[in-house]
Amino acid sequence: MIRKWQFILVIMAAGACSGRAAVIYWNGNTAASTSVLGMDAAGIASAVFTDPAVNQSGSSAATLVGDSSSSSGYANASGGDNFEAKAKPAAFSTGTSTYFQVTLTPAAGYAITLDSVTLASRSTSTGPTKITLYSSVDDYSAAIGTVSGLTTTGSNPSWAMIGPPLSGSLTGASDTSIIFRIYGSDGSGNNPSSANWRIDDISFTVTLVETVPESAMWGAISGTGLLALCGRRFWRQCAGGKN
Repeated sequence: MIRKWQFILVIMAAGACSGRAAVIYWNGNTAASTSVLGMDAAGIASAVFTDPAVNQSGSSAATLVGDSSSSSGYANASGGDNFEAKAKPAAFSTGTSTYFQVTLTPAAGYAITLDSVTLASRSTSTGPTKITLYSSVDDYSAAIGTVSGLTTTGSNPSWAMIGPPLSGSLTGASDTSIIFRIYGSDGSGNNPSSANWRIDDISFTVTLVETVPESAMWGAISGTGLLALCGRRFWRQCAGGKN
């Protein structure tokens, strides 16, 4: 039978590391996140989007934000600007494939777990037909999500909203940024002279875990345990020694 003081200690230990959900969203207008919503949105210090030029096709990279081919054709499409890249039309490789990069930085005392990702994607005839997600948690050694078979139709293809199932290295350390890479690959044809891959309306749903240094956590639990034991002795005395 669990004693009252044991129950208090269990509650304290469980409460030392509690998680709350937040949704980080970009509408393609700026590299900084458009919004961070949720019960504990303050747990995110910054959320920034980039498209490293070194991994784009050709000698000059596309700008991050473009205003062509506005998003449409799916629920709540934001339209307007979007993120663009000149994706290399080749098989997937973590070393050479084109990618967008998202850096999530927790506020002090927090750790981040990625729960889900959704984004709208549009590829022209040479653009990606496969999107693969990796994270810096394991130094980009294993995919955490993949979507294949994306449609590329001529010079004016349609947008598609996708949400790859996630698994693997999704949780970062306390007070540590996580970098996520969204790779586009498996296109075909000649190297593009302009952007052939666009994404928009990107949402990262995360759990923000408020962490406590181990010594402080167990110090607090020990102190509470001592108070609970004193209270238990007093309660037993008042109750005539009964448990």
